[in-house]
Amino acid sequence: MGMRTGGIEDEQEYDFIIIGAGSAGCVLAGRLSENPSARVLLLEAGDEGKGFLVDVPAGTFALMGRAGVDWDYDTEPDPSVHGRKTRWAAGRMLGGSSGINGMVYTRGLRGDYDAWVAAGCRNWSFEDLLPYLRRAERYEGPQSATSQTWHGNDGPLCVSPPRTLHPLASVFLEACAERGLPTVDESCDGAVLGAYYPLGTTHRGHRCSAAAAYLQPARHRRNLTVLTQCLVDRIEISAGRATAVRAVHAGVSKQWRARREILLCAGAVGSPAILLRSGVGPGAELQTLGIHVHVDSPDVGANVHDHCGVSQSRFVDVPTYNTQMGPFGLTKSLLQLLIARRGPLTSIAVQAMAYGKSRPELQEADLVFSFLPLCIDFTGGHPKLHKRAGITIGAHAGRPWTRGRVRLRDASPQSAPLIEYRLLGDERDLRLLIEAQKHIANIFTAPALARHVMDNNVPAAIPEEDAGWEAMIRNYAGIGYHCVGSCRMGRDARAVVDPELRVRGLDNLRVVDASVMPNITSGNTNAPVIAISERAAEWVSRATA
Repeated sequence: MGMRTGGIEDEQEYDFIIIGAGSAGCVLAGRLSENPSARVLLLEAGDEGKGFLVDVPAGTFALMGRAGVDWDYDTEPDPSVHGRKTRWAAGRMLGGSSGINGMVYTRGLRGDYDAWVAAGCRNWSFEDLLPYLRRAERYEGPQSATSQTWHGNDGPLCVSPPRTLHPLASVFLEACAERGLPTVDESCDGAVLGAYYPLGTTHRGHRCSAAAAYLQPARHRRNLTVLTQCLVDRIEISAGRATAVRAVHAGVSKQWRARREILLCAGAVGSPAILLRSGVGPGAELQTLGIHVHVDSPDVGANVHDHCGVSQSRFVDVPTYNTQMGPFGLTKSLLQLLIARRGPLTSIAVQAMAYGKSRPELQEADLVFSFLPLCIDFTGGHPKLHKRAGITIGAHAGRPWTRGRVRLRDASPQSAPLIEYRLLGDERDLRLLIEAQKHIANIFTAPALARHVMDNNVPAAIPEEDAGWEAMIRNYAGIGYHCVGSCRMGRDARAVVDPELRVRGLDNLRVVDASVMPNITSGNTNAPVIAISERAAEWVSRATA
């Protein structure tokens, strides 16, 4: 039986119906229910999303791919990486992906948002979005004139510096400086170039998901109803207006009517799938599946993209987190967590990052590097923590060129969507990743880090030519878990939503999540999604006042 809170047992009509309780849905539910006269319904396919693994930052690795809390989508076989399928994680719980992600708080670069403006989304520049980034944030780092400029102190989302750092995180920063990437103090000003310790969405050693930040404080409100285990089938449309949501709740098909707006927040895979089942998408494809076409919108599900990540790892001469998770080490870490709220269990996995350039003449960084104080063993077909101490440096191209598509297998909400995506579908991405891998190899050989490196893990032998790097990349490339773009906003005729996130061709329906981004931001996408949602909440409140 799905959980419900607030509301009246037999109520079937609400002012606002929010589909999906991920980061965007939680922001909207929290903000819209601040108005006591607005009746808000939040529908979530997963459960409450509570427990030790969700609460503790180190639980991320155990949650991703875990049945019941991760949608764990499979792509179609990808010929660009030898026919491998890629697993796309997406949180299935209150909080969505903010309940299972790596908690890295980054905003990307100014140029990321300039690309949105260039795509026809006026008033979506970095400066336009900054007030909403600050509104969302409760910054828990050192206060200074710089922090007052770029960070917010009164928002719901706790954003904190790392409480515990592995000793080699500072060595990574030293190595980057030796290779021309200076240490920077502020990573959220949209102009980062160099290495730094990333902020995390944590509070005193615990995860601060969107559910904890926005939803939990609102659960007592009588005008907010939250239904879990509620799988949305489709949005009902009549005379060009979205009128209701149909879903399966506790095994029973139900329908709820919306007086004002329906807000679709099911993510970059879930949102286009629901639109397609609702009759909004490429007309010929929908007719083939027996779905009545309400709006022939050819780009629903198109433009989907993500960062493609490739990592190198080395064995080192000091203990790392993968060797400290035995019975003794885990007990010690648990005591540190319980007594002082510090230690490895309170740490986000990515403990240092760097933005760099593939070519010196570029105006902004186009490569992003992540340092992890642990080492993965890929032998045996299933990645697992290595028995030897090691560290990992990963990289992705900040603005990938590759694009794919989300389609329906059939009209059933129980069927996982088809994800057609090639990690290396564009030659330009491959070239950038080759340069990124050369940079990583160069950082590993910098004096500060080289003194700790004992041997190679991945790759076993460092390539000497581009062909060798290409082979390595095709063998090990993976997804960045930052999927965006499948319901892109814009002013052109093929855009799925307009710059105020309203679905083109329909009244009463907006999409609010990562799917509306025309282009991905350079870093992790959770912070921009929350800011987008803060802005959407303001628009919705104003439009229906």
